[in-house]
Amino acid sequence: MVVQIGSHSQPVKEVVNVIVPINNTSVVITGGWDSRVKFWSWAAPNQLNLLAEVYLAMPVHYMSCVYPLLATAHQDRIIHLWNLEDCFRKQSY
Repeated sequence: MVVQIGSHSQPVKEVVNVIVPINNTSVVITGGWDSRVKFWSWAAPNQLNLLAEVYLAMPVHYMSCVYPLLATAHQDRIIHLWNLEDCFRKQSY
């Protein structure tokens, strides 16, 4: 069974799931060829709510996460490192 849980305007390249220890919440992070990284929270078993969306101006070619660090890799050897601890501490969802 295939269920669509979210969307991008271009193909999704990477999907990671991370447990945020601050509130023990599961967050799904997607990176796509639409140059966006999106953060989703589970609203129901088959439904995600969009928490945040970041436009990076270049497609995501690779993404990896070991909490609290998220790495996104792009063309021309550009890498973005995200400290998710800081991101989620400021969010109340």
